[in-house]
Amino acid sequence: MRVIITSILMFSLLVACNRQPVSTDPLSLEQGGPDASNVQPRLPLSVPNVLTLPEPTPGGSNLTDP
Repeated sequence: MRVIITSILMFSLLVACNRQPVSTDPLSLEQGGPDASNVQPRLPLSVPNVLTLPEPTPGGSNLTDP
């Protein structure tokens, strides 16, 4: 019994000595995030000339595949 109590006490002391603050808010700003100066502007979206989808071909290739 004494070993269990000593183990719990040592563990709690070890956890209490942690130097990193624990944030309970996962969306806090302390964690850092993307740098606004690194955001690259993109071209605006455009409407394609053809608004219909082609018929699917079983076993065919995808336009987005390399």
